[in-house]
Amino acid sequence: AIQSAGFDANTTPWSPLGIRLDKRVPLETLPGLLDGVVEPQDEGSQLVASLLNARPGETIADYCAGTGGKTLAIAAQMQNKGRLYSMDVDGDRLERGRPRCTKAGVDNVQRQTVQADMSRKDKWCNGRRCK
Repeated sequence: AIQSAGFDANTTPWSPLGIRLDKRVPLETLPGLLDGVVEPQDEGSQLVASLLNARPGETIADYCAGTGGKTLAIAAQMQNKGRLYSMDVDGDRLERGRPRCTKAGVDNVQRQTVQADMSRKDKWCNGRRCK
């Protein structure tokens, strides 16, 4: 649909789902964007979701979810069935993902702000503390 609308686009080098426009354009001019069919996303998020290969009915946690690019890709894999936790240390970023999910018709996402202390040296292994 994007190419038929006159935009020059190519597949992304690594993600099987991505396309890359040859030049910058105002996002609102992309067919499907306002309807939630097309969503801007970096290729890295697409790859993570692709490697995860989530299935309908599973329970998945997207840590470092930010504004929800990976969350949207995972929700699509899950066909909006199951539980999807969107987690980040920045609650404002998580909330910016809410309208993206609404626009895409995703309603199985629960958002949670988490605390993280990046200076801690402790590690966790299989639910037990490892030293």
